[in-house]
Amino acid sequence: MSDITKPRWIDTTINLQTLLVGIIGVCTATAIAYFSLVGRVSTLEDHDRQQEQHFARIENDMQQQRADVKEQLRSISSDVKDTNTKIDQLRDQLLQNSVDNRPSIKRWAR
Repeated sequence: MSDITKPRWIDTTINLQTLLVGIIGVCTATAIAYFSLVGRVSTLEDHDRQQEQHFARIENDMQQQRADVKEQLRSISSDVKDTNTKIDQLRDQLLQNSVDNRPSIKRWAR
């Protein structure tokens, strides 16, 4: 018998160096992909925190604006009441000083 064997369709022999290089390559690629993914997730979380802070500031600004508007409306209401009071006092004063209420001018007005 001869030592020459017929070649197989698929070579099932294992080269130890090729196997180790393949394993190291897969581990390196997996580590790079993992750290890249961790970096992207961290970036997304930072962006999410910034968005939350931004919207919180917007909500606080809106609440402050509402409070300012309410205070301004109260001030306007108070000013309107003061003006109405002054108008009522002026009307009363004009009525008191009208010709009908002053006897000395009443006879001249006839």
